[in-house]
Amino acid sequence: MKSFTALILACIMLLTLVACGDTGTSQSADTGTSGTSSSSSGTETQPAAEGGARDSLKIAMDGEVPSLDAHLSPAILSRFVTRYIFEGLLEFDSNYEPQLQLAESMEHNDDCTEWTFAIRKGVKFHNGEEMTVEDVVASLNRWKALSAAAASVISDEEAFEAVDDSTVRIKLQNPTFLFPYYMADTAQFAAIMPTSVVSDADADTGVKEIIGTGSMQLDEFRTSLYINLIRFDDYTPPNKPRDGFSGDKTAAVSEMRFDFVTDSATRIANGLSGDYDIIEKIDMDSLEQFEGQDDVQLLKGMTVTNLLVINKKEGIGTDINFRKAISYAVNVNEVSMAQYSAQEFVEITSSYMPSTFPLWYTDVADDLFNQQDLDKAKGFLAQSTYSGEEVNLVANSDNPANYGGALVISEQLKKIGINVNIIATDYATWLSNLGNTSLMDMFVTDLAPCAIPNTLRFISPVRTGFTNIPELQDILADMNKATEIEEAQELWVQGQRLAEENAIVVVLGHNYNVNAVKSNVVGYETLSGVCLWDTYATE
Repeated sequence: MKSFTALILACIMLLTLVACGDTGTSQSADTGTSGTSSSSSGTETQPAAEGGARDSLKIAMDGEVPSLDAHLSPAILSRFVTRYIFEGLLEFDSNYEPQLQLAESMEHNDDCTEWTFAIRKGVKFHNGEEMTVEDVVASLNRWKALSAAAASVISDEEAFEAVDDSTVRIKLQNPTFLFPYYMADTAQFAAIMPTSVVSDADADTGVKEIIGTGSMQLDEFRTSLYINLIRFDDYTPPNKPRDGFSGDKTAAVSEMRFDFVTDSATRIANGLSGDYDIIEKIDMDSLEQFEGQDDVQLLKGMTVTNLLVINKKEGIGTDINFRKAISYAVNVNEVSMAQYSAQEFVEITSSYMPSTFPLWYTDVADDLFNQQDLDKAKGFLAQSTYSGEEVNLVANSDNPANYGGALVISEQLKKIGINVNIIATDYATWLSNLGNTSLMDMFVTDLAPCAIPNTLRFISPVRTGFTNIPELQDILADMNKATEIEEAQELWVQGQRLAEENAIVVVLGHNYNVNAVKSNVVGYETLSGVCLWDTYATE
């Protein structure tokens, strides 16, 4: 067996050369989920902050958290809260490299088809029970059944199994060198829960209790209003410094409250009045309102990737020359300005992976990106099968950046003779339309980043644009068969180039959400969203 330590060392070397109930009962009749109060009688964990620090944080979120079921919900806002409640066997560090968390060790065989994990002993769940191998097996098998990323590397016939009372193993049909990255992915996270919670979960609505091993536990979830977390006094850290999502994640405060403030103007008013410690996602067109406000800082939040996605399953989008015409016609700078006025928070690049993921960031397709060459665009259009028919661009009218970008793209494409018809709808209808490939030819979207390129939705043949390019799928499969991180990285450079040559999407930029943070907040950090473990506010 080969220790995973070799993989981590290789990565480091490369980087040096990239919701209703009463407080206390924790019952939520609205969501069907509950938290479990700590049964600990041990010594309470002390806040990391010393002298003059408040013991709570109040955060305004830009939307409602749809679910706290970490296996079931891929929603960004869900991840912002569940990261404090749940832990996995593996967690990403600040360089998005998987590190041991609830696992004590990890090994794999020569071809990376067999992965074995020894779990830490003495780890407590929020209900006071000690984590067992049975809990880990039940949790991971539920995760692999629900996670789209897991499904891409684990077949229906494969499953996690207990080797003994401290060891878990999975045998894969195909070599998967990148398997730890899939397990540490924050979307539909491989969270460990008690077996009883997994067994009791509803197939559609998810788990009925929110119980994990994290340093915070659910206190109250009031649908459309807020989520309140409180410190778990029996939290069992791995006894190593926190780095990103890994290590000792003991919270610096005993309470975190996440209010759902969906109206942008209200969030801005809250930011100016100082009602919250942190306010997520300030509208870029309103940043000037914060000028001269010394008690508030405007800081970078989560990175999202903005895209024009083309339907490649049916219709005119299956024609590569039509897609190339779009690629050469779109002026990304103009679209990005229409979407986000504060360009200092935007990164314009051909790379599908933003620079915050240095292992996978590449400029290999820069010569094909954002060419703004209308003559070339018209030439490709003339070579295509396009004959003047309406091309439906699906837009989300509830999202100003989404809709504004669609308007600019429509005008740009009309200049080369494409008859664009914008179908603007509310978010729910827009989401439904994305799967209607007989209606949708293109759509504008923003996606949360993925830790590895293999899990990018828009390179999948079965979702988000339906990119069914066999050569690209072969490259992704070869990345999983790699035996060194450098080999996987070189393969991705080929994959990025191939995808750009096929004009599968137009990257409209990677933008950082802008968060308003009170000046007395200490330890603010972002990594796929705000990380609050070492964060507190002074009085």
